[in-house]
Amino acid sequence: MPENDVKLTKLAKCAGCGAKVGAGVLAQLLDGIQVHRDPNLLVGFDKSDDASVYKVSDDLALVQTVDFFPPIADDPYLFGQIAATNALSDVYAMGGEPKLCLNIMAVPESMPKEAVHQLLRGGYDKVYEAGALITGGHSILDDEPKYGLAVTGFVHPDRVLTNSGARPGDVLLLTKPIGIGVLTTAQKAEMLSVEGRALAEELMTTLNKSARDAMVKYRVHACTDVTGFGLLGHSYEMAQGSDVELELEVDAIDLIPEALEFANMGLLPAGMYRNRAFAEAGVDAGETALCRQDLLYDPQTAGGLLMAVDPADAEAVAACRAKAEEAFSKLNGSADPAHDFAVLAATYSDETDRDQHPSGYTFTVGDGTLPAACEEAAQALEEGQFSGVVEADDGFYLILRKPVDLEAVAPDYFDALLQAAADSADISTTRTYADLDVSRFYDELIAARAELDASGGEVA
Repeated sequence: MPENDVKLTKLAKCAGCGAKVGAGVLAQLLDGIQVHRDPNLLVGFDKSDDASVYKVSDDLALVQTVDFFPPIADDPYLFGQIAATNALSDVYAMGGEPKLCLNIMAVPESMPKEAVHQLLRGGYDKVYEAGALITGGHSILDDEPKYGLAVTGFVHPDRVLTNSGARPGDVLLLTKPIGIGVLTTAQKAEMLSVEGRALAEELMTTLNKSARDAMVKYRVHACTDVTGFGLLGHSYEMAQGSDVELELEVDAIDLIPEALEFANMGLLPAGMYRNRAFAEAGVDAGETALCRQDLLYDPQTAGGLLMAVDPADAEAVAACRAKAEEAFSKLNGSADPAHDFAVLAATYSDETDRDQHPSGYTFTVGDGTLPAACEEAAQALEEGQFSGVVEADDGFYLILRKPVDLEAVAPDYFDALLQAAADSADISTTRTYADLDVSRFYDELIAARAELDASGGEVA
């Protein structure tokens, strides 16, 4: 077997969020522990919420969470991406923005170094996509690999979303399909289809960023991310915390068809049974088929957000989220190996309007090909950098490792993108520039696209 050919899931007893201690057992373990009061602690562990929130000032609160688990994918890079996506989700569920992350990693001594490197790179790439930074971490040796993040985010103290604010009459919105736990269980048994595997991987590596960005614009009263306790487990916690009853329209929930087939066969993760034991006493399943019930208890890894939305805003939230996800998908592009780089070009011009472009550059959008002058930067990007700025005889180029749909946003807004790159990058020599905050530019471009749509395509 080649040195780097390691099947991570074979080294783990449980996969992903299915390894979580059951909610009922967890409540017993925490029972009786004295909770110290602090007027600035807005949300603590006694609330059964997704993260803690501490007020720093009238305008700023810290959101803190930690999440890690054993491998849910054999590919180390993919495992790193999934674990990071899952850890970041708790901050999004509180209405916050992730900013700083610390790696938490356990690896067997025999695990190939390249596999460990790829695992970490997967986490780094996903964190950078979220617009956050990894600033360190802690690692130990263990027979079973584990990876995750401690995440710190920011939120306005008056805009914190918890899982205990749902109100009678609210509309429940769920942002991802259900059934990931069953699919990953089937994959471990080598029974999952190629299409099912691709869907599971796509869902588990999709950030809840666009959903969060949509919901903070409207009257959302409560939110939680649906992860290890399953939809019914997390719904049960929301109902208890909010002192309301939740009614789920099962036919309106997107249950993954292949997962439903496996559930009907009885191929279910152990976490499903723990979740059922925790929440079943508070659930009236009515005439719902057992296989559908099982999926509703299915532990999700990097699942979607469950929001309790003011009925007047429910349609607007759903539409805004769909629009944001479409724009973000275009900007991030697809994982097409033939288009590893997107290139934005700025060329020197004596005719440039210096009031508009004081740097003296004419800004153009590249065609996605990689100029010869960028080969050195591209090589460095392949080794783990996220972006690069490189000078050439005719100007400079901003290189993004992930492909970007260059037609998705008006060229005028790329001017600002490139200008910011020129202002922030030292382009006197050819070099990679890893600190360029490309994710922040993504946010600006998405906002610009929305502004264009609202104005009928006219650029202000």
